[in-house]
Amino acid sequence: MGERTAASPAELRREIERLQAENRRLRSLLDAALFGGWEETRNGPVATPAKAIFDLCYVSAAHRGKSRRLPELDLPGPRSLEPFEPWLSRVESQRLRSITAAGLRYAIGRARAR
Repeated sequence: MGERTAASPAELRREIERLQAENRRLRSLLDAALFGGWEETRNGPVATPAKAIFDLCYVSAAHRGKSRRLPELDLPGPRSLEPFEPWLSRVESQRLRSITAAGLRYAIGRARAR
């Protein structure tokens, strides 16, 4: 194993700044306004279909905007963002809201109709 050397004050500052930025990013994923959206079942709380799809698109957006595939998604009724609007409106970051909405539009567009 290689020999470790002490980091310079500048290197330590950069690493602290990097960790603080990562901490802020991770905390944004845990926004309290986005908790909820489940139904109580005999097996415990289960996300509603709209909330489950929203969560996937939101977390994908927050994770460097990488979209996730939903190959077997079936959606009843009209294909619009309307069921997701209450959740989208709670996303504070305009950038994350926009990326999440784009992911939802993509998922809706590729879903099979029931």
